[in-house]
Amino acid sequence: MSFSDILGQDRQVAILKRAIENNRVPHAYLFLGEEGVGRKLTALTLAKALNCSNETADSCDLCGSCRRITNGNHPDVTIVEPEGNFIKIDQIRKLQRSLQYKPYEGGKKVCLIPHAEKMNEAAANAFLKTLEEPTPDTILILISTSPHLLLATVNSRCQRLKFQPLPHAVIAMVVEERLKKGKETASRLAYLARGSLERAHKLAEGTTLEYRDKIIKKINSLSPNDINNTFKLAEDMSKEKDVLVDTLEFLKTWYRDLLIFKEGCPSDRLINFDFLPEIERIEGKFTVTDLVEKVRIINDTQSALQRNSNKRLTMEVMLTRLCHN
Repeated sequence: MSFSDILGQDRQVAILKRAIENNRVPHAYLFLGEEGVGRKLTALTLAKALNCSNETADSCDLCGSCRRITNGNHPDVTIVEPEGNFIKIDQIRKLQRSLQYKPYEGGKKVCLIPHAEKMNEAAANAFLKTLEEPTPDTILILISTSPHLLLATVNSRCQRLKFQPLPHAVIAMVVEERLKKGKETASRLAYLARGSLERAHKLAEGTTLEYRDKIIKKINSLSPNDINNTFKLAEDMSKEKDVLVDTLEFLKTWYRDLLIFKEGCPSDRLINFDFLPEIERIEGKFTVTDLVEKVRIINDTQSALQRNSNKRLTMEVMLTRLCHN
């Protein structure tokens, strides 16, 4: 994988290549953006380029160094993943010990920290010392969807690089060509993926589309006068561990579509465009304020789940609020 293989992030790639060419790569990056837009892939490609035997501003992807990074066994490239729900201080201390030594192969020591916002307070404070006193020939790449959860002092000591959602045409092309989906299905999945190739893969793999259809229909059938049905749906949703995150995202896109349709936007702007007849049927039941509030309720729910709140209770509160709003 070289920089030329990274889709939809031409500006970000150009910035990184220029930094390598000018020998002005900062000691710490913060790669921002949604999951599935190429942040980790770009970080790994940067690690390859900095250690490639060809000594260009890109990865050859063929030399021993590039292959070892691809296989995850390069001695100078470390990836720090959360252990459970958090990145812990022992992991950061282990990283700090390894960074004290010079690169084994004479290139750069590169450390990737996906989900950097999951550093607990002790780990984040310990990591700050590494940022404040960087060792020579070391590049730190933090990757985060929620930079506001990082310490402000960590944020301020990294060069931020924002990755954009991938264009619909790019995702549709990948789904059609690599996942062997028909053109119409690929386009539908690309809309639902909302700029994330990872989300498009998940949607294409199983019964996620069917689940989305079922959830939208159940949400539209809820009534404040039928609390038993509301609580039953909350129980079912809380048990869907693997798709709960997607479920909440589906609901946000649903209310988002109702909102923009109500505001007169053309139907080709809809994410759930295949539900256009249903959107036309029910949008008159809501005011703009209603729909904005519903999106806010779902955002509140997502924040509560990130704090490890009780899933069933959180779903009950959310659905009850959605019904009465």
